[in-house]
Amino acid sequence: MLEINLQLELHSPDARHTVVLRCPDQPSALSWFSAMHSVTSTLAQQALAEVIQNTARTGVAGSKEIRHLGWLAGKTESEKESWRPVLVVVTEKDLLLYDSLPRGKEAWQSPAHTYPLLATRLVHSGPDRGSPHSGTELFFATRTGTRLGIETHLFRAETTKDLSMWTRHIVNGCHASAEMIKEVTTSCLYGVRNAGW
Repeated sequence: MLEINLQLELHSPDARHTVVLRCPDQPSALSWFSAMHSVTSTLAQQALAEVIQNTARTGVAGSKEIRHLGWLAGKTESEKESWRPVLVVVTEKDLLLYDSLPRGKEAWQSPAHTYPLLATRLVHSGPDRGSPHSGTELFFATRTGTRLGIETHLFRAETTKDLSMWTRHIVNGCHASAEMIKEVTTSCLYGVRNAGW
């Protein structure tokens, strides 16, 4: 028999340690998950307020204002099989990914990955169609245009409310970052000549 939703994983802020809690039945697992999720959501809001206060002068990785932050499970196209905890921060201009919780102002200035919201699009949100438990796992995917091509990331949220909040912050961030841009210059090929537009 396949055991579904009987285990909870807790990761340390530095992402070095994991504790797996196994519950005797699904109602117990759901009760523990709900209690821990409620507490961590409250703590995340407190952490957001502290991070904003502590990085107000310097910003976070070049962006002035944090819109949202939290932990998600994430993977890229190259990591098809493995999920890893990732701290995701939406700022006024960027989507920042951290492998662990930054300690100090300098660490906030050095995310593992920075993706400009202007070049990022939400391309999927909802249950994963290929999931064996379709409807129970909530995903969203982003695509970002980079100098090396398109990068796709898949993120897993824990609740429908979390999924809705993340997708709203990313879509609104993409729109707001586009509104901040007054002028865009790009090169293109017209006929056989290069022209800057």
